[in-house]
Amino acid sequence: MANEKIYIYHTNDIHSDLTYWPRLANELQEKRVMREQSGDSVLAFDIGDATDRVNPLTEATDGQAITKLLNEGQYDAVTIGNNEGITNSKTELNHLYDAADFSVVLMNLFDLETKKPPHWAKPYEILETDQGDRIGIFGLTAPLYETYEQLGWKVTNPVKQTQEFFKKHQEKADFWILLSHLGLNEDRFLAKLFPLPLIIGAHTHHVLLEGEIVAGSMLAGAGQFGNWLGEIVLGRDRGRLKVENARLLNAAEDIPPVANERSIYEGYIERGHELLQAEKIAEIPYDLPYDWREQNQLADVTLAAIADFAGTDGALLNAGLFMGDLPKGVVTADDLHQALPHPIRVMRCKIQGHHLLEFAKEIQAIDERMIDRPVRGFGFRGEVFGKICLKGLHIQPNKVTWMGEAVQPEEIYELATIDYFSFLPFFDTLNQNSEEEILYPNFLRNVVGDYLKKKYPITD
Repeated sequence: MANEKIYIYHTNDIHSDLTYWPRLANELQEKRVMREQSGDSVLAFDIGDATDRVNPLTEATDGQAITKLLNEGQYDAVTIGNNEGITNSKTELNHLYDAADFSVVLMNLFDLETKKPPHWAKPYEILETDQGDRIGIFGLTAPLYETYEQLGWKVTNPVKQTQEFFKKHQEKADFWILLSHLGLNEDRFLAKLFPLPLIIGAHTHHVLLEGEIVAGSMLAGAGQFGNWLGEIVLGRDRGRLKVENARLLNAAEDIPPVANERSIYEGYIERGHELLQAEKIAEIPYDLPYDWREQNQLADVTLAAIADFAGTDGALLNAGLFMGDLPKGVVTADDLHQALPHPIRVMRCKIQGHHLLEFAKEIQAIDERMIDRPVRGFGFRGEVFGKICLKGLHIQPNKVTWMGEAVQPEEIYELATIDYFSFLPFFDTLNQNSEEEILYPNFLRNVVGDYLKKKYPITD
């Protein structure tokens, strides 16, 4: 058909928020049928961070349940985001797409040992339309170099990788689409460097209602949490494909709900809780309630757990991490996940005494202004920052001690904390003057669970 259109549908950064998923999946199915019956072609892509371990179903299945849900959307291809890449162990990521009915395209991730791309991904894919157009798709993910290396992967610079790619493969397609989990600024930069007529983006959760043109490239982005579904139309100009327009459909307002939508969504969550509740961890003799404003027994147990895991005497964390109680009796994986839903890891720090004294002053100032401050991002899934809780380090107005002794300016002290602190702008002394080591792959809840299992094993 001379007037054939190609309709491209896209999602990104759903983060396992399945509130609108039933209607999104239905809409993707119906759009495909409707467009194809009209003689047009349809492609559907997800641009990463579909998973997020804050969701109990994602946690219980290591994200594989989300892959099966994506199958309902009849996607042609996806790329990965940092949530797929760094909140899974290498083994978990290697099995994340076992049941996928779609391709995973990813060009800048390699196995650290073999130097080869992962078996579950291909660097690019060429799709051919009924009219004989060759549409090339490739994927790039955010290059979190150190984190990926700790997990057994090598992630490469997206600009250099794209340069090498186009030298070898540019002529293999008539129209290239980049699935980019790099962020809007990186997308703008790449648009100026390479002949990319379409970049569908993610990572920075940008909402481009009608797309954005940069150096002749159309940039698209559909926000986060499944709140939007992107639609891009490709037409022809003198026989060649071109982007005609881009728009976003608001999931709440523009897409009709499906029957029993709420119960379907609740079923996802209930199933996740059921699976996690089946995993029994420990049996504790007393309640451990959470409190964002106080250093209580739950905080003390968690401090002891991370110090034990890191092999340090001291530890610190913020009470806002705790989102639920650990009740007396059997503790399940569900209890731990509800109490500590964050994809946050333990970090070991080595710091010289005189810097530790400076850090103590910083802690006092932060505690006063941050205890009730709402915070978001960098893996934190709580509500407010909360009180700073300490083990080993004791801070009084005119006196700072370590394990009951005066801090020696030249001595090296080791403490355990969480990697979240390395991203925050107000822990300057710790981040600039300590040697930091993030301990992979366990999350904070796993560390606490292992500690409780050791200290309070289930007896029957």
